[in-house]
Amino acid sequence: MARTEKVTIPRAAAAWALKFALAAASKDDVAPVLTAVRWRITHESIVVDATDRYRVHEASLNYTGPKRLGSFLMPRAMVDWILKTDHKGKKVSHERLLEIAWKVDDNGTHLTARIVEPESGSAFSYELDALKGNFPPVERLYPEPSGDGESFIPVYALNPSFVGDLALMLNHGEPVRVHAPREAKLPILFEATSARALIQQNMLLR
Repeated sequence: MARTEKVTIPRAAAAWALKFALAAASKDDVAPVLTAVRWRITHESIVVDATDRYRVHEASLNYTGPKRLGSFLMPRAMVDWILKTDHKGKKVSHERLLEIAWKVDDNGTHLTARIVEPESGSAFSYELDALKGNFPPVERLYPEPSGDGESFIPVYALNPSFVGDLALMLNHGEPVRVHAPREAKLPILFEATSARALIQQNMLLR
């Protein structure tokens, strides 16, 4: 018997999470599930993640609506559609909402994404079948806290704007090596073939 579930979240928050996750998704159609963004919806949160085997990006959104449970692989085409449906410079008095509905039946999972304008009630939608396949359990790769509340690995706190500026050091696809000191007061070294940088740990963010 088919069943349909639905969640509604602010479109801007969803766009941020999806854009971040999609950056780690593969563009190689040889492994279709790795081109998708996985959604995991629980009673308290919505988690989206993606991987290309070399990295994993995961983002979480608070969810306080009716209790829903679900997990599906959203195709890149639908993610791109959601990211492209912006205000296009128009001034709006209410933030647009994103509704994601999924219908599960014997044939799989069918997805419907709707962008809703709360003030006018207008909406436009996009439908597509979720991808089928086994998404790797990448959530197991993240370290879990030990019994005393400390992580199994050292924790480093960095200013995100400083980390973002490191993109400027990349040249012709050079790999970046990270040298993290054991002492919190020492800077972290980021080193490529033709450039390097030091970023001091931010003790206030720890």
